[in-house]
Amino acid sequence: MGGSLASRAVEPGLSLVFANGIRPSVDDVVRAMQSNAGLRPLAQVSHSPGSDEGWLELLASGLTFELRGLNPGPSAKTPPRGQLLGLMEHHIMAGAGVLTLVPGPHLAGGAALLPVVRVMTGLVAALASALGANMVCWHPAQSWMEAGYFVRIVENWLGGGAFPALGLTALVPDGGGAIISQGLAWFTGQETSIAPLHDDEPRADSIKRAVRVVDHLVRHGPITSDLRVEGAEGEDLLLSPSPDGTRVTVTLAGA
Repeated sequence: MGGSLASRAVEPGLSLVFANGIRPSVDDVVRAMQSNAGLRPLAQVSHSPGSDEGWLELLASGLTFELRGLNPGPSAKTPPRGQLLGLMEHHIMAGAGVLTLVPGPHLAGGAALLPVVRVMTGLVAALASALGANMVCWHPAQSWMEAGYFVRIVENWLGGGAFPALGLTALVPDGGGAIISQGLAWFTGQETSIAPLHDDEPRADSIKRAVRVVDHLVRHGPITSDLRVEGAEGEDLLLSPSPDGTRVTVTLAGA
């Protein structure tokens, strides 16, 4: 699942955002790694070019990632802002300190693979807790999350729960009643549009259905022909790919 990085316009990875421009130093991260700090997955510093360089290479589950923006180097760039989860606009602070974790060079082309994403998000969840981040941003969906929310959804996923669709994708209304995904194409090459079952359906019900559909598509991959799946409330849903294969429309089967 997932396409080549060369075909993707967005840098893979996540950003950790800290209040009042405060950013952890290289030494802070080294101490967290050395103590493990409850990290899951367990991680270690595999390369340090020197504290003044402001970045480290971290090794987790046999995969390497680069953590950039550490003090005393310059802050990482603030990522674009899309959907806010557990946050309000006033929580987004000008001049906030930002760290960014990205896959190492050897993972080029594989950053969208679920085993890589699981390790990367687990590592960021651990770092967010150990270092006191306020917010986390997942770059492919431009979704900003309150750090505690991010930690909870990732830990639930890594513990065997559903894919965290409200976080690793964005689910937003399209203005015509449907819920559309943003960032699902990072994993499957397809975005989705979920129609309401009736005109006055509560948005929460539509979101619940969208979460179920996104979880199915991430687990099983893109579809190339019509497919029936069970919805969140046991309803019979029809998933139909667009002629160009880039979008999946979800409707009630037989409607």
